[in-house]
Amino acid sequence: MSQSKQTVLIVDDEINILKSMRRMFKQAGYEVFTAESGLEGLALLADESIQVVLSDFRMPVMNGGEFLAQVKINRPDVVSLILSGYADFDSVLAVMNQGSAFKFLTKLWDNKVLLQEIANAFVHYETKLRQDTSLEQSKYFDNINEFNGAVESFVYENIPFSIGYFELTNANDLKRHDVALEPLLSRLQQYISNHWGKQFSLYSINDVAVIILTHGCHEQNVQIDFSRLVSGIEQDSWHQIEDNKVDVSVSFISSDDLDKTTSFIVETLQEAAVLINASSEFMALNNQYLLKKQR
Repeated sequence: MSQSKQTVLIVDDEINILKSMRRMFKQAGYEVFTAESGLEGLALLADESIQVVLSDFRMPVMNGGEFLAQVKINRPDVVSLILSGYADFDSVLAVMNQGSAFKFLTKLWDNKVLLQEIANAFVHYETKLRQDTSLEQSKYFDNINEFNGAVESFVYENIPFSIGYFELTNANDLKRHDVALEPLLSRLQQYISNHWGKQFSLYSINDVAVIILTHGCHEQNVQIDFSRLVSGIEQDSWHQIEDNKVDVSVSFISSDDLDKTTSFIVETLQEAAVLINASSEFMALNNQYLLKKQR
């Protein structure tokens, strides 16, 4: 999802250039950040939601090429442009060949041309963002299709199975506190893998939820073991993050309660998920619940 404000960072060791560009870009409607060195620029990128970077090449300590190479590692989403004179052309060309910069701009510049190049950089940023989102959604779509196919296969072959659903309930709050969700979900998956001693498959269905599909086990035993797993998730330290609490919601159903229909099972598990806490008692879904949801 794109931000309502377009943000640009200018990095140059010449203060007059920074002031001139800040004024011009602000008048064009951009939110502008400035840095007098590569190190200062990296610090700003770590703290601010910057989308486009315009950096001078010739700077002391860390030149523009070195700076943008680090930007590419730390913030691969950012679109970077490098500004330099023709005397540095070979060095700047090397930066371009490494993929660290989107465009090379020359000093002295024409303001209209520079503003157009910045506008083009924001278009490129939005295109990259849509492509990345599409790829991520495609991955989850494939996971859900694989999960549905496995469930249908178990139903067809009359193999007993159960499905557990886990979700990072307060994901939006965690994002606002700059908590990365991907490693947190990976830790949840690792905890499940380490503590679920049965034949199972794990499926990430979005960036905050995972499904565990277990097969070939008696329903009552699986429910008991799943309740223990849920209790362990609440009590274990896997989700301890300084100053932030991680909430996990779960739901569970076995094949005996599906009545041979698996339509909308993912949506049903999502809707029925309840927050894990020390005082709540986990209960599995049953066929009556599913029939009610279908109506």
